[in-house]
Amino acid sequence: MKIPLFDSWNAISRDIWHTVRYGNPNVKLGINIHFNGERIPGIESPFSRVAGWDDSDLIADQSLFFNQLCLDDQYEIIANYQTGNIMFLGKLAGRIKYQQNTTQNRLIDSVEWLDNQQVVQKIDYYGQIGQKYKERIFTAQNQWVDSYFSPAGQPVIIHYSNGTIQLNRHDLRLVFASLQDFVVWYIKRYHVDYQQFIINSLGVPYFVTKQLGFEHTFYWTEKFSGELPGNFKDLLENQQTKFGKILFRSQRELDKFTRLTTIPFDVEMIHVPFKINVREKATITNQITIATYSDELTYIEEIINQLPAWHFNIAAPTKVSNKLRKLNGLNNVTIYEGVNDNWLRNLLIQSTIFLDINPGNEVFEANRYAVEHGLVLMGYNEIDHNHDFTFADQYFDVRSYTQLVAKIATVTGYDIYQALYNQQKTIISAVSVDMYRLVFD
Repeated sequence: MKIPLFDSWNAISRDIWHTVRYGNPNVKLGINIHFNGERIPGIESPFSRVAGWDDSDLIADQSLFFNQLCLDDQYEIIANYQTGNIMFLGKLAGRIKYQQNTTQNRLIDSVEWLDNQQVVQKIDYYGQIGQKYKERIFTAQNQWVDSYFSPAGQPVIIHYSNGTIQLNRHDLRLVFASLQDFVVWYIKRYHVDYQQFIINSLGVPYFVTKQLGFEHTFYWTEKFSGELPGNFKDLLENQQTKFGKILFRSQRELDKFTRLTTIPFDVEMIHVPFKINVREKATITNQITIATYSDELTYIEEIINQLPAWHFNIAAPTKVSNKLRKLNGLNNVTIYEGVNDNWLRNLLIQSTIFLDINPGNEVFEANRYAVEHGLVLMGYNEIDHNHDFTFADQYFDVRSYTQLVAKIATVTGYDIYQALYNQQKTIISAVSVDMYRLVFD
């Protein structure tokens, strides 16, 4: 049985996990090397397992709101929806970092503590379990020491920036030269029965499977630049590597990969899109949603003015600039500031089209959310935040923004929406359930 081995838990890890489980429900275990304070059913970390978080049923898994941080009376917290400042006798002593992609605002992810020169000297990590599970202390020359705590608050794992890891549990006194060695030991001790892994990282997961001599399937999830990363060349050329398949979540990237590279031996390359749940809208509205961190929305005023029948919801997780705020004066625009994950989802539920025209980082997982909630994605080719979900005919070059306007204007009824959405759906429903079963069996 193949099980996933992740470097860290993020949106891509989650999608791979759900896709693997869809193809093979018997897969009950996934390994996430770096623990981030989130306990996910079926997912285990070497750090959480050794520290005792996976074995404890007494943990509430309740994130801390910013004002639930335990501090002495001399401290004061001044917070808004972007950050929280910890003041000590009128001077900035620390900063609260909030969790992202949550349904509530101002939940604590970590706390940075500052020295007298306002330099970060220590970080306390809380995450979704709502207890301090890790602290990082910065030493000289940008070195650091991480301590991982048990649910009882005891430091049981010490990880140094030079790679060394110490286990200080009452029944485990061990030292490892590297994170890779620690993960290899953990797999041999706790999961020796598993000898086939699915990896999507050429970092520690790749070197762990290579050291163990286990077979692995590689899930390619990045945009292919045309040049193979060095570790991937090693993966292909190393005769000791037990290679399974290369999976591509995007047909576009698979086509590019096969066109621009030569594999030195026969290896099966398969398009296996992430399995996500989508639902077509029963009715449509005249609303369009844009999610952005930036006020540089190219041709946004022209688009708005040329589509007076459409109402534009512009959502930002931060405060917006005056440049963007002035759009609020238009009859068919509403600006939403300080939106969180749940707020954005609610806007998408009310909308028919998601406009992917914001430069910079994607807001939360807006493109994915839009697909899940049945929106038609349209936007600029130069931006296209997640080409796994985009249908080429619905994206246009920036200089041809008038074609984008014309495409939106065609959506005059449910039948046209349905045709566009069904085209889009072919991108994420390109393989059968039997293929998923065959790949992940």
